Amino acid sequence: MPHALFQDTETTLVWDQRGFDAFMAKRDPMQEAVDQQRLKNLFRAASAPVTREAFNWAEKNGMKFFIDHSLQNAGAYYTMGTGVVGLGARYSNNPAIALPMLVHEIRHGWQDKQGMIPTAARSFAEYMTQIALIEADASAWQYASARQETASWHYEEGMKSPEMLPREALMGGEFTRWHNAHGTFYGETAARRMGTKLHLPDVTPVNFKTQFQPYKGKNKPPVIHGIPTALDTVIEKLGRGFDAANTDVPNYLAQPEMRAHLEKTLLSPRLAHRFFQAAAKVPPLVKEVNKAMTQKQRQHRKKHGADLYL
Repeated sequence: MPHALFQDTETTLVWDQRGFDAFMAKRDPMQEAVDQQRLKNLFRAASAPVTREAFNWAEKNGMKFFIDHSLQNAGAYYTMGTGVVGLGARYSNNPAIALPMLVHEIRHGWQDKQGMIPTAARSFAEYMTQIALIEADASAWQYASARQETASWHYEEGMKSPEMLPREALMGGEFTRWHNAHGTFYGETAARRMGTKLHLPDVTPVNFKTQFQPYKGKNKPPVIHGIPTALDTVIEKLGRGFDAANTDVPNYLAQPEMRAHLEKTLLSPRLAHRFFQAAAKVPPLVKEVNKAMTQKQRQHRKKHGADLYL
């Protein structure tokens, strides 16, 4: 049965985990017992406020975790519509790396609950912009978790803790660095994804070799248009902590320098085509995607009088 998302009375999205339960039922029970113990050990090792905030939200909202023994090209991943996180086996015994990565993927679960992660878009620029926003945000939380965990371990071992910036400064700094560090990878991944959907010749999506693949074959992911890209909406929705009721947690995107970064970089359609300056010029595949998508949009609008989301 295809996975689907349903909206509850608070307009948040409810995960369908039936496919994951079926997937887990087919796993080697002895290996799974070992894997689950490794995950428990990781969860127990979490001590930083940012990490605990993410893990508490995940537990409250029924997220599920497993260790993926075939994962490539990523350390961990989140699967849209399911609330499921897969952690690469090579990191399962390394809390210094694994805990911040899990925070990153839990943040994607938080974004997913609110319909922020796009599965369909009207153009490459729109899709790339939305991907950049959610990935930069998840990376900001990952970085803050890593820095705070390091400080906690120094304290526990009796060493002097490194000087720590406020969490909003940690997050803001990583958010503004994201496009330089990761823009090329995510840009190429986005271009290949859209090129595949447009049936461009010799274009295939990036294969992460994930063990859990709920949208293989006839199953399709939910159609989500993603986070609105108006500046004030992005700041208000994306800059919040996991618990909206906790007003003591500052909105890290509300700082003037973050607003300027969003306006000049991540919300620029022109720069989205160059992966926000990570590419010196518009890559050939992006040009092909734009040409094919423009033609499809023109035909769809003429026939249906509305935008095509692909």
